[in-house]
Amino acid sequence: MMNEIRLSLIRGLEDLKMNLCIHNKILKRQDILVEWLAKDREYHDTLAIHFASINHQTELISNEGAFETLK
Repeated sequence: MMNEIRLSLIRGLEDLKMNLCIHNKILKRQDILVEWLAKDREYHDTLAIHFASINHQTELISNEGAFETLK
């Protein structure tokens, strides 16, 4: 049982790390767009990927099975 809880926590931590990495990439893309807007430059096709990531969302997938069993 304790091993299941440990594995669940490890998986949750890995998921959080992946989400953090994704959000850091999104933040960098948003910085690029803010700079582009501030400098009032013309639109170019390479900005499309940055605009596409504006509303990207992540989700934490937690496994509570072992915790529920302990209840």
